[in-house]
Amino acid sequence: MPRGGAADPRTVGIAAWSLAHGFATLLLTRNLDDALAGRDPGEAFRSLAGLLGAARPGDAEAE
Repeated sequence: MPRGGAADPRTVGIAAWSLAHGFATLLLTRNLDDALAGRDPGEAFRSLAGLLGAARPGDAEAE
């Protein structure tokens, strides 16, 4: 994302798609059973998806 600018909508879409499909795959293969510990998968996904909007430019610099 450009410093101080908005992210390209296509990049945001790819990030969201990747998160959704990765989460679904891990859920279906039961690789999240321990991590979720009985938590509602939908609730867990919404929490994770909320992290996409939580990052701010400059919060973490790439090395």
